[in-house]
Amino acid sequence: MVIFTKQTADLIKKLRNYSHGTTSFKSSGIYAIQETDMILMVIQKNEIFLLKKIILDSDTNAFISVQTTGFTSGNYIRRF
Repeated sequence: MVIFTKQTADLIKKLRNYSHGTTSFKSSGIYAIQETDMILMVIQKNEIFLLKKIILDSDTNAFISVQTTGFTSGNYIRRF
């Protein structure tokens, strides 16, 4: 899941209580030339609805993109 937001501090505070790791990057939009933050998470399909609610509660203008991942390697714990 990739999230673009300008309300990063509030969102990260909420995501710290969530069980998955999150990585945040400073970024800049090419079209609008505005500073924003990109948050990257690897999640399971059944978590999308809950995370979408958490994200949109922090920033109603957040851009959220979900991609299918065929392979993960490293420190990722899959919960069933």
